[in-house]
Amino acid sequence: MPQPAIELRHLRYFLAVSEELHFGRAAERLYIAQPPLSQAIRKLERELGVSLLRRTSRVVTQTEAGRVFAEEARNVLASFDRALAEARKAGGVGTNIRDLADALREASDSNQDAGPLGVCNSGMGDCDKGHV
Repeated sequence: MPQPAIELRHLRYFLAVSEELHFGRAAERLYIAQPPLSQAIRKLERELGVSLLRRTSRVVTQTEAGRVFAEEARNVLASFDRALAEARKAGGVGTNIRDLADALREASDSNQDAGPLGVCNSGMGDCDKGHV
């Protein structure tokens, strides 16, 4: 089975919704429109094969899978931030991790070829077809 094509931004989007428990507020917090946020969460759930959130017309709550995934997503993002800091340190660059993390996140958000929690290596923009 091919690995899911999950991008770091999907983790950040999911965490915002799971913390706000409201798509509109999460979208505002992320400075994006609500429809793309909803689409990204649905794509994430499809990639994972589980529902992360319960939605009604008035309420959003986490499923058990969503609760577990949120905890692990926080760990992944924290690990990513540590990796950035260590790479900068090893490369002799300053340790302002937040500036580099923000720059890399912006680049990641604009990269449509990101694969499972990383980079698509196919070079053909076909990560969604399982090429990583």
